[in-house]
Amino acid sequence: MIPNMVSAIKRLLSARRKGGTSFIICKATGGYERHVLHCCVELNPSVHRAHRTRTRSFAKYLSLSAKAGAVDARMLALFDVQSEGLRRWQKLNQATVELRGLRRRHNDLAQMSGSEQTGWNIHTSKRLNDPRDA
Repeated sequence: MIPNMVSAIKRLLSARRKGGTSFIICKATGGYERHVLHCCVELNPSVHRAHRTRTRSFAKYLSLSAKAGAVDARMLALFDVQSEGLRRWQKLNQATVELRGLRRRHNDLAQMSGSEQTGWNIHTSKRLNDPRDA
């Protein structure tokens, strides 16, 4: 295990590069994989960001239910071997990042607007100005 810090990840990737590692696969884990992906782009080994649903289904197929690191690592290695055509992860360009941010903001505003129009408070899940609360 290594800390999820850029410096530690770069040290590991540099050591692996000397050992001849040509392809790295990491599981999408709510953003914790971002440092690994960005370090791989910088240091140039090929990397694939495996979707959580696909890896979970693959683990079920192998009858693996434990979430231990060693089991995950073995499962990801098998996932790589048995999956054809895994795409190399590429860093998103700035325009795409900005567009996704705008889309998230739009969705948030639409949800808030819908909640205000129906009189529901999304934070308390209670109807605002409900006469039954009086």
